[in-house]
Amino acid sequence: MKDLSIALDHRPGALADMGDALGRAGVSVEGGGAWVVNGQGGRHIFSSKDGAAARSALQAAGIQVLDERDVLIQR
Repeated sequence: MKDLSIALDHRPGALADMGDALGRAGVSVEGGGAWVVNGQGGRHIFSSKDGAAARSALQAAGIQVLDERDVLIQR
């Protein structure tokens, strides 16, 4: 699983644009969180698919990917 940190515009529809880009690429979002700090939107998404596919889809949609990390899963 990958955790991608992304920057989003703080505007209506920004999360929908992100979801549309990922959905068109067949990338499923397993979880995450979103926030706004000083007028800038941020989001972490957890994807079980290859992080490169998610990164590529987001960047193609004009969404800036700030970081990509492996997720540690404990059972």
